[in-house]
Amino acid sequence: MYPLDEKFYSTALRAKAGEFVACLDLNNPSKERLLPDFILPPLAAQENNALSIDGVIEVQVGKISAHWGSRPCLLDPRFLRFDPDGGVDASRISQLLARTRLSRCRVIPVIDLTTDFYRVSAVSAHIRIAKSGAALRVTLGDLNNLELKQLIDTQLTNLGVSSNECLIVLDLSDADLSEPEEFAEFASDWLFKLREFGMWPRIILQATNYPRTNPAPAKGQTRVSRAEWLIWQCIIQLDTKISDFVMFGDFGADNAHMDFAPGGRAITHLRYATETGWLVVRGEAKRETIRSVADLIVKSGSYSGELFSAGDEFIASRARGLAGVGNPMIWRSVNMNHHMTLVTANLGTLYGTPVPQAAQRRKPVQEELFVHPMGQTIPVAE
Repeated sequence: MYPLDEKFYSTALRAKAGEFVACLDLNNPSKERLLPDFILPPLAAQENNALSIDGVIEVQVGKISAHWGSRPCLLDPRFLRFDPDGGVDASRISQLLARTRLSRCRVIPVIDLTTDFYRVSAVSAHIRIAKSGAALRVTLGDLNNLELKQLIDTQLTNLGVSSNECLIVLDLSDADLSEPEEFAEFASDWLFKLREFGMWPRIILQATNYPRTNPAPAKGQTRVSRAEWLIWQCIIQLDTKISDFVMFGDFGADNAHMDFAPGGRAITHLRYATETGWLVVRGEAKRETIRSVADLIVKSGSYSGELFSAGDEFIASRARGLAGVGNPMIWRSVNMNHHMTLVTANLGTLYGTPVPQAAQRRKPVQEELFVHPMGQTIPVAE
């Protein structure tokens, strides 16, 4: 299995352009500690629906190659169904995984307890060739199955791997996190039970408290608790050894509902992760109001500083009225890049292994507007 000794954080991503840019722009120390979970969009998704199947495979693998390179990552194709026929679909999964190997992407495929035998066989062939290992996703609902261990053992047999070559992704995205201390005890109990089922290299605890709809009022702001982070701190307090075999996971600055349908007009806003929650600040319909959004974040008392991350550099410059205002893709990148940087920093502090931070700005900022002698403004490219 790919070495994961330095990894202590996994975030589930929808494989959107802004998320890939956020990964690319991470500081190297954060990249070394992150195991992203790229959840591929279905054929009907906006980014795929104009492409052939071959084109979808090339584009999706190309994004991983260009933005994450040869670093290990999880690859979850559960939403990407190529064909109703199981055999045809599995042949396309084999093609997808072969393309990742050709591109030198070190992907660890994720399957569910219900993934059909055809797909599992395709993943098994990849594991044998790439020596990648696999990941098995267990959901909150699966925990109620009295035959859970047998189901896990069956999928391991179908994969042709032992438990020490397989990660467990404990996806608790459907859980109610409103009582962090109680939920920490529940999650901790299950983490130890799952450890009894096998010699897993790591179990990833995956959850989020971010709401499905934008919680900020129009032209206003609000704060949302990062309950999953509070729960993780409680779990560590219950037993510090749990971090030896469990990895903290979340969904970045987003909810866990995987809706790949095109939405309406994007809302001008930023989701800024803080030590205990998210500060969600919403602008007006005009994209230019992202400057006032950025200014409110800088003045909020929760701002991490301009040098903290690439996302924070964007916020600082726009708060000062510099450079372009960006677009929803860039704003998502800002949200995610700051969030992932903050989580790796928080975890480094929690574990007594601080993550080095940048000592200077990553790229210079140009002024977006110069004042023309006649009073006009002349835009300057960023």
